[in-house]
Amino acid sequence: MPARLQPPRSYPSSVAEFVLGPFLRRLGNPRPEPCGPYKKGCDYKVEGGQGLPLLVEVKRLFRSVKSQNTTREFLQKLRENPGHQGFTPPPDLGYEANRYYHHAYKAAGQIEATAEKLKLDLRAGFAAGILVFDVDENRVSLDLGGRIAAWMTRPWATSIDTVLLVEHRAEVGRWGTTASAVFFRNPRVRNILTAKIGLCTRGHFHVGNEPDGECRNPFMDAAPVT
Repeated sequence: MPARLQPPRSYPSSVAEFVLGPFLRRLGNPRPEPCGPYKKGCDYKVEGGQGLPLLVEVKRLFRSVKSQNTTREFLQKLRENPGHQGFTPPPDLGYEANRYYHHAYKAAGQIEATAEKLKLDLRAGFAAGILVFDVDENRVSLDLGGRIAAWMTRPWATSIDTVLLVEHRAEVGRWGTTASAVFFRNPRVRNILTAKIGLCTRGHFHVGNEPDGECRNPFMDAAPVT
């Protein structure tokens, strides 16, 4: 049974890690890190400076079939009864949270697998895991920031030091990547991101679409270090 629908003009989930390339190159030299056919690792290892390797896993979730069907049923009611009043039903956040939880759990294992392969001790601070959610085709993740941060306190999530939500869009006439952090465990990761990329006035990290002066992108606010 399909879990999501992919818009025909959108790039697939497997391409999300490549679209993030310019952002990662600003941090250092990203290198693909597959772990073999039986134990899949994370997408990249990035030498991020300050002697801290960054293990990056990118996830991209499309709108769920359930969410699409809810919207379709509402629009059908409008066609059948033009006088019907109301707003498009909001997404079922509990249902969407379950989808994101599954992918966060899987990402933690992938980062752990790569760390084991490279003999890097994540818990001793010799590397840091970064989970990136590409939100371009599923904006509901912007409403799940608090839940995602709460999941990172669970035992299975100790391999993840930072969670970023990213979108790719044009700002001030320039196309690029905007990232907002919803969780920081290790202050060193935030320091690396800030030193290599910098923060806008709203606390976002921009690569390629840096605003001229005040940032006007209504994206999420940056998260505090927990």
